[in-house]
Amino acid sequence: MKDTLRCFVLMGFGIFIGYLAFLIWPFTPFSRTAKDWVDVLATFGTCAAALIALWLGLKQDQGRKSRELLRARLIASRLLPQFRFARDGARSLDAQLGFYDSFQKTEPQFFSRMVDTINAIRLDATTDDLVALAAFRNHVGYRAARAVGLIDLTAIRMNARLKSIPDIPFHEGQAHQFGELVSEADDLLRVVVAELEVQAATLTDLSTEELYGPGPYDTD
Repeated sequence: MKDTLRCFVLMGFGIFIGYLAFLIWPFTPFSRTAKDWVDVLATFGTCAAALIALWLGLKQDQGRKSRELLRARLIASRLLPQFRFARDGARSLDAQLGFYDSFQKTEPQFFSRMVDTINAIRLDATTDDLVALAAFRNHVGYRAARAVGLIDLTAIRMNARLKSIPDIPFHEGQAHQFGELVSEADDLLRVVVAELEVQAATLTDLSTEELYGPGPYDTD
């Protein structure tokens, strides 16, 4: 349908330019040229077709980008609750790991609870979802992908530690290692959630503050 419409537009524009050239042909300086008027009309038509094709191409590209942005915002709306939950969980876990890092060792039952926390905040975001988020500013796609990777890596390592030696106390150095991963994920998730909230809010008539409460939102 789009190709058919493009053909009709090109034909109509070419006919219009040809007719316009035919009207102005009797006037100078065209009347003094030795060129056949058919050649002149063909030249006008070719130029007109090229210009309109370029315009249609730009129009279609603009429409494609608009659809991609709309798709990204819909995906952001779907992922936003997960990312907010993961951000809050990572913040809590980072505080716990920082607290236990000051001790020489941590009892297994406390470590088991932290493993439950890291398992609960693992994000169910596909690669296609993360690619879609790359349409947003602040490198949200990259930040989201890295946050997902860091949380998955921390969960794998903590689960492996709990499974291999479940009854041995959790030592200070291990808390520091896990804490660095979780802390970076927390920082990334803060930026991602802030941007997703702004983008998701554009799909409604409500402001970002009305949807999510007061906060430092950058809407530029």
